[in-house]
Formats: sequence, C-alpha cells, structure tokens
Amino acid sequence: GGSGGSGHVALQMARALGARHITTVCSERSRDLVVSCGATHVVDYSKGEWVEDGTTGHLRNDAFVRQLQEAPGCPFDVILDCVTSADPDDAKFNYPATIQNPKNGLVASKDKSISASAGPDAEASESQAAPITTYLYQRLGGSSPDWFRATLDRPRILPRSLVWFPHSREQLFWIKFPHCAKQLDNFRRLAEDGKLVPHISKTIDGLSAANIQEGFDDILQRRVKGKIVVRVKTKDEQ
Repeated sequence: GGSGGSGHVALQMARALGARHITTVCSERSRDLVVSCGATHVVDYSKGEWVEDGTTGHLRNDAFVRQLQEAPGCPFDVILDCVTSADPDDAKFNYPATIQNPKNGLVASKDKSISASAGPDAEASESQAAPITTYLYQRLGGSSPDWFRATLDRPRILPRSLVWFPHSREQLFWIKFPHCAKQLDNFRRLAEDGKLVPHISKTIDGLSAANIQEGFDDILQRRVKGKIVVRVKTKDEQ
C-alpha cells in the first residue's frame, strides 16, 4: 500500500508533480508516514469486514469501497496498484476488479458521443452508450516480455521457468528492466532537490544471497514501512 517501499515514494512524486488530491490505502499504524510523504486522504483497509463473495470467490469489503467513494478527488484519474500480484494471498482480494467496477464509481469515465445524425433513435443510442475510460490503472512490475527476457538469462533452469517462475533460495536472481533511464533520471533530480526522501525501515549489512533473501522474507510479511536496504561494503571494509 501507500506505506510500502514503492508506495511512499510514489506519494512523494505525486506531491512533487503537483497533484491536489492524493488518496492512499494503508493501515492506521502507517498514517503518519504516508501523510508526511504527501497523502491528503488516508483509507484504512482494516476497517470493516472482508468477506468472500459467493459469486466470484474473491474477498470484498463494502466499508473499504465506501471510504474510497468518500475520498476527495473521487473518481480517481490515476491509480497505482502496489499490492496486486500472482500470489494467492494477493489475488483473493482482486483489487483491480473492485477499483475498476463501474458500479463503484471510483474511476473517471465519460459517455461516448452519440452519432451526429439525428433521428428518433438518438436518445436511445445515448442511453445505451458505453463509458470510455479516462483513467490510468498501473500495476507495479515489468511487462511480460521483460520477464521472459530475464528468464532467458537463466539457462540452468530454462526448461522449468518457461512454465512458471520458481521462488526457491537457489533460484533467486536479479532482473534489469530496460527503457528506465529517463525515469531514473527523474528520481535522481527529485532526490537531489530534497523532494524524494526514502524512508529506511531496515538496513542489512553485506551483499550476499542470504542477506538478500532475508530482505525478501521481511517484505513478504507485509509489515514493512518504507524500504529495506542492503548496504554494500566497500573494499576497505571487506
């Protein structure tokens, strides 16, 4: 959510870019952090009850949706989803469907223009017009081709990884997504101007497979506020 490693940075970037209404989702314990990063409205996902929808099998929370509907700036123009993933614990919430469901009125849209030709069916055509979405819904992570290229760099597990992406300790690997130079340069400028200050939750000394795995294990507990940093030792320290 908004207090995670990506979320709290996104809040600062939105503020630096001049966004007027910045709504974020987190628990009450993270409110102070997200407000300090630029959030103007906080939605507490822990309020209300998450119950299983008998039709879809996903979890829903009417109180959560109402909080979003009452937020200043709703319907939203830009949505950054920092939590949805293929992990079953994430997928059961199905946030994309909840946020983009037209019945919930959470995203900006407009009606299609009816045909210029007037006639007795013009009013009916307008009432049946489908909405055109005018919002951006962005999930974190690289595109499928980027993941596929990264997989090709792992020849020792290539046959298996073509089917799925294993997550064992022995197969932990780095991914370098292309076409990021401009975005990284924007990050650099904001940091140099003091408009982007990462919140460091934990520092792990030493770049090793065990330490990297420790960082990932902490992140997967979903209790980390801000970022976990692995400090690379200099030659003099080694």
